[in-house]
Amino acid sequence: RPEFWSSPRFEDRLHVDVIKTTLGWIQALSVKRGLRVGIAFTSKGPDRDAWYRKERCIYEALLNVPFAEYHRERFTKRGLDCTYAGLFDTRVVVSVSSTLCYEAIGLGKPPVMTTKLFGEAKVEHYDWFPREQFHQFMVAPTYESFEHAVLAELAGDRKERPIDLTKKDHYCAFNEKQLPPERASRVIREIIDGRALSL
Repeated sequence: RPEFWSSPRFEDRLHVDVIKTTLGWIQALSVKRGLRVGIAFTSKGPDRDAWYRKERCIYEALLNVPFAEYHRERFTKRGLDCTYAGLFDTRVVVSVSSTLCYEAIGLGKPPVMTTKLFGEAKVEHYDWFPREQFHQFMVAPTYESFEHAVLAELAGDRKERPIDLTKKDHYCAFNEKQLPPERASRVIREIIDGRALSL
């Protein structure tokens, strides 16, 4: 996201470094193996067009290979260039940290996550994707580990990339610090009760 690139905060500078490394790995592997690349853009809200232009400049500068675009809000047609279409189109989902990972897991497309490039830094990515729960999707912070995981996923070889998708209770976009489960339950009940009354 554009605000990270001009931020003086350590966490944001680290975030940019992790994105640069991940894009470098994607580029190297796509060139080496002749793979097509698609990017899920994050631009949203009233300033999404300006945000999109900044995002696109970053990807064009760092990726240096052609890529398809999938949009959160700027799409031209649902199912064609929206972010969910990207999930359906792709054979391998690569992510540092995105709520799109949850949907990918739900679709049976476990992501190759480069989150461990953050090391032991205290970053929000580990709040959304706790290492003890999502470790099976996170590759070691080396290109070799990344390449191995992507190629295994392309080949459909879960012996090479042992992923267990049966325990999905925590594969849900939910931050307990911001919205505790008991409060979420109460809000859901209130909404259901309100809708029932209006029918």
